[in-house]
Amino acid sequence: MKVISLNTWCGRAGSSIYDFFYQYKYVDIFCLQEVDLDGTKFGLDITGSNPPAGDPYLFRSVQDILVNHHGFFSPTLGRWWGNAIFVKKEIYRNITASGELIISDAQQQYVDYDTWFRRTIQWVDFSDDRKEYTLINLHGLWEKGKGKDDSSDRIDQSKKLIEFMDTKINRKIILTGDFNLNPDTKSIKMIDDYPLKNLIKEYNITDTRTSYYKKESRFADYTFVSRELEVKEFYVLPEEVSDHAPLFLEI
Repeated sequence: MKVISLNTWCGRAGSSIYDFFYQYKYVDIFCLQEVDLDGTKFGLDITGSNPPAGDPYLFRSVQDILVNHHGFFSPTLGRWWGNAIFVKKEIYRNITASGELIISDAQQQYVDYDTWFRRTIQWVDFSDDRKEYTLINLHGLWEKGKGKDDSSDRIDQSKKLIEFMDTKINRKIILTGDFNLNPDTKSIKMIDDYPLKNLIKEYNITDTRTSYYKKESRFADYTFVSRELEVKEFYVLPEEVSDHAPLFLEI
């Protein structure tokens, strides 16, 4: 089973993101963050900006490319911007449950929207190769002026994530996404100690950003798996289709 995680940056890197999904459409599962659904757009001028404004219908655009996948959308801003999971139809037939859970509704003061901006985990339960899995897609809390270090809200976010995983204790867990956290934070260590394998740490990955990202901190994206799962491959893909790099996992 192959899984790609990517913060799509709303498609602001341009048409290369469509080429990316065509190239990797053989992958079984995509976990995406920062996806626009219905054209409302995430505070960007769609008539032109630098970088490009992106695709205000990105979920639909990806679904049109991944014709052999079923897409799930989970809103974090209003009902029109959030996370998405695309699952190959062979796996979709074996999904037993799916949903989302709010893990932070802390004030997102960098957004001047009246609507609710929340952080959630998006998840699906499925079986494959006689194993029972829970796949979790996370876009973690971003806090203005606090970088990617610990805060009380971020620690509380990790606690809620762990409480959810406790309900899936007999299943194999794949947890991936944009955590917005440095690797030396207590918030990450809590997940390390769950216990899950931190593949960013195990594979000595030091950079999950692309040249579009100009700041110093090069960590944001993580993949964790249950310790008993055999990881065949895990690496950062070279394609620059966002300010985040795609993470590739094969188990």
